[in-house]
Amino acid sequence: MSSDLQLTRPEVVDTLTQRLLQFVHLARDNGYRVGVSEQLLVQQSIALIDPFCERQLRSLLRLILCSEKRDWHRFDELFNSFWHGERSRRQLKTAGTKGSALQLQTAADSHSKRNASSATQGDANQGEGEAEGAGQGYKEGASRSSSIEKVDFGSITDPEEMRRMEILIERLALNMRRRLSRRKQTSKRHGSVDLRRTMRRSLSTGGEPLALLRREARRRQPRMLLILDVSRSMSMYSFLMLRFARGIARIFRDVAVFAFHTHIVPITDALRQTSLARVRNSLNMLGSGWSGGTRIGESLNEFIQRYGSWMNSRTLTCILSDGYDTGDLAQLETALADIKQRGRNLLWINPLWQREGYSPEAKGMQVAMRFADQVAGAHNLETLRSLEPYFTRLA
Repeated sequence: MSSDLQLTRPEVVDTLTQRLLQFVHLARDNGYRVGVSEQLLVQQSIALIDPFCERQLRSLLRLILCSEKRDWHRFDELFNSFWHGERSRRQLKTAGTKGSALQLQTAADSHSKRNASSATQGDANQGEGEAEGAGQGYKEGASRSSSIEKVDFGSITDPEEMRRMEILIERLALNMRRRLSRRKQTSKRHGSVDLRRTMRRSLSTGGEPLALLRREARRRQPRMLLILDVSRSMSMYSFLMLRFARGIARIFRDVAVFAFHTHIVPITDALRQTSLARVRNSLNMLGSGWSGGTRIGESLNEFIQRYGSWMNSRTLTCILSDGYDTGDLAQLETALADIKQRGRNLLWINPLWQREGYSPEAKGMQVAMRFADQVAGAHNLETLRSLEPYFTRLA
C-alpha cells in the first residue's frame, strides 16, 4: 500500500494545485483583485488545511481572494459554479476552462432532471459502516430475490433506490474481500491440517491418511490497477462503478485507482474517504469537465508515460469502460499492448457486455477484445457477482 501512496499523492497534489490556479484565474477574470501574491498565498496556505474538506477550502479561498464587500457576496456563486458545476444567475467568464467541475452523473441524473439532494444528504454521513451494516435489512430482503439481482443499473431513476443499490454494490465487493481474506493454499509443511483434503487423499490408500495436507494463507497478492471510464457514455454507470471500485480497492493491499475521459486522474486517495460526500467533493476538486467525450487510447498512453513504472509482472489491470473511443484507435492498440506486456492479467469490464441484444460494435471495444484476458459485464448485481471467481483465482 505504501507504493500506492507514493504513486498517487504527489500527483493528487499537483492536480489539485492546477485546479486551484484555475479557480484563482477565474476569480481574477470575474473582477476580483487577484495578483501574483494572492496566487502564491493560495499555494502556500493549502498545506495548512484539509483540501478535500469543502468548508475549509471555501473559507480559505474566500479569505485570500475577497478584498471587497461585493466579492464576499458573490463568492459562493463563483465557488459553486467552478467546483460543483452549478449554473450562475449571472454570466461568468470561464478563464479559459472548458469544464469547471466534475459532472459525474448517476443513472438517475441521466434519465431525469430530478433533485438528488435527498440522496446526497443521506450519503453525507455514510462511510464503511453503512456499506457493512446500514443496508443489512435491504440486503436480507430484496438483494436475495432474483428481481433486485437483475435490475439494470441504467434503469434506476428513484434517488432512494439508487442509494440502496450503491450500498449493495459496495457490500458485494466487501463480501468478496472477506471470502478472499479467508482463502488459503495447500502446503505440505506449514499451516493447519486440512482435514477435508487429507481424508479425500486417503481414499487412494484405503482410508489410511498417510500424508497430512495443510493449509496456509497465500503470501502475496497481485498489484491491483483499476482504471475507470467516467465519460458521457458511461454516465449511467460511473458512480456505481466507483462504489464497486471503492470496495474492490479494499480487497487488495497494493492498489491504485485512476479515472479518465480525455485525460488520466489518480483517485485512490479520494476513494479512501470514509464519507461519500467527501468522496464526491474530492473528485470534484480533481476532475475538470468529466462526463465529456472519451479518448481511451490517449488517456491510457498518458497513464503509461506517467505511471507505467508502477506496474510489474504481478499487476492485475482492470479497465471499466464501454469501449466508445473518439480518439485514435492506433493509440489504444499501442497502450493495451504495453499494459498487457507490463502486467499479469488484463480484465476489461463493460457494463453493457451481458445486456440482452448488446453487440460490441464500438471500435474501441473490438480492439479491447483482442488484448483482454477476459471481458465481463457489469450492468446489474448478478453480473458483478459473477466477477468473484475471476478475482478469487488471481488474488
